[in-house]
Amino acid sequence: MNPGTLLTLAILAILVASVAATAAQVLQEFWRHKLEEYCRRRGKLNWFTMIIELRLELALGATTLQMISIAMALTCGLLYFFTLRDIESVTPFGVMGLIGLWSLILLAANSWIPWGIRAIAAPSFLYRTWRLWWGVSLMLAPLTAGVEVATTLFRRATGKQKPTETDEDTFVGEIRSMVSEGEHDGLLEPDAREMIEGVFELDASVVGKVMTPRSKVDFVNAKVSWKELSEIVIETGRTRLPVVDQQFNRAGDVLGILFVKDLMAEYAKSPELRRKLPDMVRNAMIVPATKPLDDMLQQFLDERSHMAIVVDEYRSVAGVITIEDILEEIVGEIIDEKDKDEPATIVPINEQVIDVDGTVRIDQLNDEYGFGLPEDQDFDTISGLIMSSLKSVPKRGQTLNIGNLQLDIRQASRRMIERVRVTILETGHSNNDPSSEEAT
Repeated sequence: MNPGTLLTLAILAILVASVAATAAQVLQEFWRHKLEEYCRRRGKLNWFTMIIELRLELALGATTLQMISIAMALTCGLLYFFTLRDIESVTPFGVMGLIGLWSLILLAANSWIPWGIRAIAAPSFLYRTWRLWWGVSLMLAPLTAGVEVATTLFRRATGKQKPTETDEDTFVGEIRSMVSEGEHDGLLEPDAREMIEGVFELDASVVGKVMTPRSKVDFVNAKVSWKELSEIVIETGRTRLPVVDQQFNRAGDVLGILFVKDLMAEYAKSPELRRKLPDMVRNAMIVPATKPLDDMLQQFLDERSHMAIVVDEYRSVAGVITIEDILEEIVGEIIDEKDKDEPATIVPINEQVIDVDGTVRIDQLNDEYGFGLPEDQDFDTISGLIMSSLKSVPKRGQTLNIGNLQLDIRQASRRMIERVRVTILETGHSNNDPSSEEAT
């Protein structure tokens, strides 16, 4: 085979590998709603359904063709190189140069170009080429069957069952895909995404993780006097209180839940006509600590209740859970009239370093320390400044530089920054423009 033919085959193989790599990339990561809209506008909505149903087979066929093309390109390319030069005359530097050249060619053909097409024209590419990849997957079926064999062997070796994708899993994946794109395009605020993610993650958490433990639960003994009951209600400020028979250890000790509003009618009566406390309680829901939060929320809604008693596997009381506890997993901390309004703290470490709560106001820091942080934005606190700059809630250990200040995230939950260490850097200059920030 002459050198010209080898070079032509190598170039054609690279082009085929690039197109196949693009298809494999797009088929595995594309925005479904964009493809659906693209097909709908062209009157081919049934094509969208077929692409979704066949996407894994199409992607596998494209990946197989990509590997075959790369092997062909490398073989023809090397044969072309050695037809031009004697192998004995090849130096180590020549080998390194050849490796570098092939690396750049393969990177461009199999990574850079596919990523660019996916970002710009994924729906159009899929719409116009999916039938080609269907044919490719059918022709290469004997080779792609190896994937199923390998998967079966690994599954048997690890003892795992074949997972099944339910309609609910598909729906959740679609919603998450739309949410991610909406945030990327600036159509959805990070807080809204966090809230949506919180809804989806309810089934991944259980009651025992968000409940109030028994040691912190306010409860009432069924034998207290009316005077003692009034003092407990005033002191705790609760609207609902578990009523127990002397102890609060096991599920059987709980007589029910007292609604404080039910006491108003009794106080209007003369003491001798008032009902006894056990007669005023309402049935208490008893739930296991392992109950998923989404099921717990649904049970609260079905039974129109706001509080439940949580028990462990031995039927011992582990704590209580309220509908507010679950909602806080979705929207973040809910501050109500019972919560103590504690001022945000600033703790000086030395002349260059201070620790602050995430709720400390920026104007307070500027007034006390002359930091010059921006105050004319859509945020008021140091936590808001950081989240606005990074477009997300950072994790513990992340660092943000603003001018001559270094902000270290010392403590953060899934939805808020709780503690920040502010360090005044010796070098650098003050810059009030948040666009100059760097995050690590």
